[in-house]
Amino acid sequence: MKSLFGEIRDIVQRNDTKAGLAFDYVVLMIVLFAVSLIFVESLPGLSPYTKKALEYCQVAVVIIFTAEYVLRFSTAPKKSEYVFGFYGIVDLLAVLPFYLSMEALHLGADFSVVRAFRLMSIFRILKIARYNKALERFGKALSAVKAELGIFLLIVVMCICILGVSVYYFEHQAQPEKFRSAFDGLWWAICTLTTVTYGDIYPVTTGGKIFSSIVMVCGIGLVAIPLAIIAASLWKGFGEED
Repeated sequence: MKSLFGEIRDIVQRNDTKAGLAFDYVVLMIVLFAVSLIFVESLPGLSPYTKKALEYCQVAVVIIFTAEYVLRFSTAPKKSEYVFGFYGIVDLLAVLPFYLSMEALHLGADFSVVRAFRLMSIFRILKIARYNKALERFGKALSAVKAELGIFLLIVVMCICILGVSVYYFEHQAQPEKFRSAFDGLWWAICTLTTVTYGDIYPVTTGGKIFSSIVMVCGIGLVAIPLAIIAASLWKGFGEED
């Protein structure tokens, strides 16, 4: 006969039983409710009664998520893997901002600091990933190609640095008020390479325009290459499942 701890462990860690599935569904509903609270709290003209009710709801959600975190930690087969794993970090982020904001208020911190901590509560939505098989497959696909993506990201960072400095030397004399330093060039490089192009700073010299055209064409590959890597990993994962 299983001990009480063993039964709790099966409920928390397994979703192939009725009790475990029910536990997951309850947590999922609370996650959706918690995320909706963040949006409702932002509505203008809320009455003091409504604000107080929302605060109580937030406290209740934090208590439930804290209890869930304790349960998942205490029943985890390998506690260090849970604490430093994706889901463990997400579970911690679901409650940590609340406690940090309370501590900030207690210490008399500026309200902007408190708001920054509360803004982090939106990370609670990441808890949904635990209950979606498609997202789980996507996470496995990313993990399988993390080395390739890391190399690609390193190449992108190097390219942005080279492009930022290059456009600075192209445009600084013609536009000293816009390309004041290589950091402004970095901003232009990021916006152009990602094809966002806000239009706040742009080349006006002939050399700068030619250089910018090349960068914009290369920006197409910035999106296409990682998508191709991830798609190939997903396709391979589907093939292994079949």
